[in-house]
Amino acid sequence: LGTAGSIAGTVTQSVSGVPVGSVLVSASNGMGNYSSVSAADGTYTIAGVPPGNYTVSIQDTALMTATASATVAANGTVQLPLAVVPRGSVSGKVTNSADGSPVVHVVVHASASGFVTSAVTDSEGNYQLTGLDAGPYLVGLSDASSPGIVRSQVVVSSAAPAATANFARAVAVIISGTIFAADG
Repeated sequence: LGTAGSIAGTVTQSVSGVPVGSVLVSASNGMGNYSSVSAADGTYTIAGVPPGNYTVSIQDTALMTATASATVAANGTVQLPLAVVPRGSVSGKVTNSADGSPVVHVVVHASASGFVTSAVTDSEGNYQLTGLDAGPYLVGLSDASSPGIVRSQVVVSSAAPAATANFARAVAVIISGTIFAADG
């Protein structure tokens, strides 16, 4: 076994280049996990890493997961800058296909790999699902007690963090009241 090395770099916003502090940066090779938290200026150093190949990742509730590969040599330091983007979103509008009017108070949900989030359409039929990591999502309409009546697949990525899924669906009319016999 060789002497440990390190992985170091700076975490920055992908578009602006602004440093990102307080982010957990982890390196894993299946036999061990090593980590460091980025400083206020975005710099990080993961020290004490045995020689070998590693997957370096950032997982944060406000940022899309970012991964990169690094090969650590004995007594060496691998420079690995990491660029991150804020979590993405899916938004759209739900309308009645019969007349184009907005459909209000409908639950819109997005699901991917066990993750589910939802929002309710507003008075204009608009919705927005936020805090989404990169990946494909199945977006659907439902009420509180059903699995959904219509679905669409969208992809959220660091290159395209804002996806759109509009839905036009015929809306059935519900009539309620009391029926009386002809004699009252």
